[in-house]
Amino acid sequence: MKVRKSKVNLLLVIFGASLFLNACCFRDGDVIDSYSLTEDERSIMPYQNDSLVQFRHSGGYLFTSQVTTSTFITGDQEHCEDYYVYENYTINVTSELPRLNMEFGLSSAFSNEDAILWVTVDRTPFFEITPSPTPSLVIEGVIFDEVKTYMTDDGDFYIQEILYNTTSGILRINYKDETYAELVP
Repeated sequence: MKVRKSKVNLLLVIFGASLFLNACCFRDGDVIDSYSLTEDERSIMPYQNDSLVQFRHSGGYLFTSQVTTSTFITGDQEHCEDYYVYENYTINVTSELPRLNMEFGLSSAFSNEDAILWVTVDRTPFFEITPSPTPSLVIEGVIFDEVKTYMTDDGDFYIQEILYNTTSGILRINYKDETYAELVP
């Protein structure tokens, strides 16, 4: 009986030691540095929380999208290592008819680099095409310059491209079926 008890105790000690040694670490990581968005960086997304944006569909009808904004902090910590902290700012532009769920996000960049802007629609990523094939756009007689083009590499997605500029936001949404929606200036 004594031998069996010794084996059980030995197994418990080995099991406890392995848990102890495989634990992440004995301290929380420290923040090395944090990066916040500047007002200039935030200004490339020209929307205010709870604002409304009106679009005209190529079929002739008007629809309104609701804008919501949020700010959150993320870190690049793995396990218990020291880490950097980044500020993120997101804008959601949504409508029910037609169904639209677009997210524009801005992430503070590491060091002195420019902030990073990302675009998703229904969780499908869109990428900026440079140089933009549409550097300017005229909508109802209003000229919009410095137009950025965002496209997805998902050929089956219902939106083909998004035209955007930093002073007015979404200018035009081109759908795969060759219809579109334009900002009402």
